[in-house]
Amino acid sequence: MLARAVAPIEGQVAFHARTPGAPRAKRDWHAYDYVLRGRHALSHFDVETAGGMFRNALRVDPDCSDAHAALAKQLTAETWLEGGRDSMDAARAHAAQAVRSDPNNARAHAAMAFVCQY
Repeated sequence: MLARAVAPIEGQVAFHARTPGAPRAKRDWHAYDYVLRGRHALSHFDVETAGGMFRNALRVDPDCSDAHAALAKQLTAETWLEGGRDSMDAARAHAAQAVRSDPNNARAHAAMAFVCQY
């Protein structure tokens, strides 16, 4: 049954596992600390503080995929709370940058899906 379900897409799905020994995305630990602080604030619905933390992370490391992904989610949440659509273009841009910065980052892809859902 599984073989019959998979047959139509066989050969179309690429497996992109990280090869052992391949370099991981560069990470600035100070930027990541800001990301973690921002995630904590966002989990407590402190959207304003979270946004500041994510922006601080991007000042330290402009290519921080986790910061771009988190800021995309924060801007989407901000849009929900304020009832407007003003932040959605910026949210999409940050989600896209997160994926570009590190295509293997699951949080970046999740942020893109989150933003595109709304």
